[in-house]
Amino acid sequence: MGVEFFSYRKGNSFFHKLSPHIKLWLELLFCIFVFLPDEYFFAINEFVSIKLAISFLICVAAFFLSGRNFAAFMPLGYVLILGAIAIFGNGIKFAINYTLKFLFTAFLSQVVFMTTSSLQMKSALEDAQNFIARIFPPIKKANPALIIFLAISFIPQIFQTWNKIKLAARARSCDKKKYRNFLRNILLQFEALFSCLLFYAETKRKVLLNRSKKLCDLR
Repeated sequence: MGVEFFSYRKGNSFFHKLSPHIKLWLELLFCIFVFLPDEYFFAINEFVSIKLAISFLICVAAFFLSGRNFAAFMPLGYVLILGAIAIFGNGIKFAINYTLKFLFTAFLSQVVFMTTSSLQMKSALEDAQNFIARIFPPIKKANPALIIFLAISFIPQIFQTWNKIKLAARARSCDKKKYRNFLRNILLQFEALFSCLLFYAETKRKVLLNRSKKLCDLR
């Protein structure tokens, strides 16, 4: 089964029933809180602050309130790789701090997006855009809600497409050891990935624009 980040999963948990507007605000405020300077919080020890301890408790609560689906959070293990890379340039203290912050924000993002359908997400973003447009009208013409929604929907699509391309490449090759042009094959796979994603983005953009125009005409 392919690794899919931020993919919606049907359920009947507390977070599934929660308003998408509240979930988006919760995600935004949590990210701001996590990345606030550590100087504003007491340190438990050399590596962990009160802020990270509170963030951990919030993630634990979100896990239980979203249905306790362990499999949905397995892909977040890749965050630890980023922490290992950060050690080389910045030291172990920075790497642990950075990894925990990134892990907690990715965890809550996974909770929000796996309990919110794409239609709910688009509707919540458009409502937020319309609210801001009352104060600052030019924002409606820029349509940032569409751009943000496309960016969000791109994340699971990238991994879905990449897994399909990898499976197709394996099916055409009988034995990995017989690869003579390994680098060339990887480059071709990335080329296929970018082509598929560009096609997906353009198709999605046209569909959403047509849908928005029809809704405006009905109003």
